[in-house]
Amino acid sequence: MEKLIKEYYKIFPNTHFFPEWFEIPKQEKIEILKEAIKDKKDLSQTKLFKKYEEKVIDIK
Repeated sequence: MEKLIKEYYKIFPNTHFFPEWFEIPKQEKIEILKEAIKDKKDLSQTKLFKKYEEKVIDIK
């Protein structure tokens, strides 16, 4: 996962991980990072992140 994080920072050097990031299971973090790197998009724009975003909205 460290390698993926480094690769992600190469694309988005000034990025910050959102608070929910630390609650996501490791395997899902890997999937989110792979998608973000492959498509060169922010973590919050990935399909799997949107699942977590919906959970947060539903709780509120």
